Amino acid sequence: MINFFLDILGKIISKIPEWILAEFSLCLGWCIYVLFGSRRSMMLRNLHRAFPEKTEEWRRRIALLSCQRMVEMGLFVMASPYLSNSRIKKIIELDRTFLKIAEERKNKDEPDILIIPHFTLIEALTLYPAVYDAPKQEVGVIYRPLNQISLENWVKRTR
Repeated sequence: MINFFLDILGKIISKIPEWILAEFSLCLGWCIYVLFGSRRSMMLRNLHRAFPEKTEEWRRRIALLSCQRMVEMGLFVMASPYLSNSRIKKIIELDRTFLKIAEERKNKDEPDILIIPHFTLIEALTLYPAVYDAPKQEVGVIYRPLNQISLENWVKRTR
């Protein structure tokens, strides 16, 4: 049942214009920041430890932005399996340095391993062949499995 719900929701989100999703992310991110006090406190404490020289206002702004980006990532996770290649290319831009390295390695007959931080749009890694116009390349991802089995199955099926 959850797979059906995620499929429908993902297909709907994939058709919504980006500006609407951006506004929704701003609103829902603000709600998360305001309503989830323990999460907000944790973020502000962590930001204070990491950036003691910054102002409290700066830390609050970054914490709010973090909540908004979390919503954006959630929407992207649900929509990405249903995005067209043209929309993927419009949304995702690859770094020039990465493109140069990829071009140099394009005809090598050996695999490449990319290691990226978890919270840097890792979901986009599975879209690499569509963005780079490299349909012959296979992409595998090592990740920590989810505890909820039906959600885990949906992730495997859609990636």
